[in-house]
Amino acid sequence: MILASVPLVWAIGIVLIIVGIVYLVRGRMLLGAVLTVLGILMGGLNILDTFG
Repeated sequence: MILASVPLVWAIGIVLIIVGIVYLVRGRMLLGAVLTVLGILMGGLNILDTFG
């Protein structure tokens, strides 16, 4: 059960990174930065390790 939750956390992290970047582009700098950092901390960038 624990192993199944790790990809779920990664997926949430990826979504937070994407939403954070969208907010950064639209001018909401603080919210965008916070969401991007949260996404990175949740492991959103770990998806790059699976393809490399």
